[in-house]
Amino acid sequence: KRYVLYYMATKMTNKQVADLFNSIDQNQDGKLSKEEIRAHLKNTGLDVEKLICALDVDCSGAIDYSEFYAATLSEALYSSLPNMHTVFSQWDIDKDGRLSIQELHNILRVPFEELI
Repeated sequence: KRYVLYYMATKMTNKQVADLFNSIDQNQDGKLSKEEIRAHLKNTGLDVEKLICALDVDCSGAIDYSEFYAATLSEALYSSLPNMHTVFSQWDIDKDGRLSIQELHNILRVPFEELI
């Protein structure tokens, strides 16, 4: 689910989400650091470490725009059949209606051993 959301977010834009992201990104480096997120969420009681862990798809230690945008997508958007079909079609390189280990490797960029 996280990778599907992340992929969809890299293909879409939304001005409101971008404006919010930019308002949190104080140093305008295109990433939200723990400090920036902590400052934005002060007095909310949210666990910043858990939030970053949940949103940080590429495990960089910071939240980039696509990861942030993916977190804002509603379930109705990412679970709709047309959206899922579009994502699947783009990942299914050989168009056989299945995602092979090679295609999953290309998508997730993880070692083959972890896919089997």
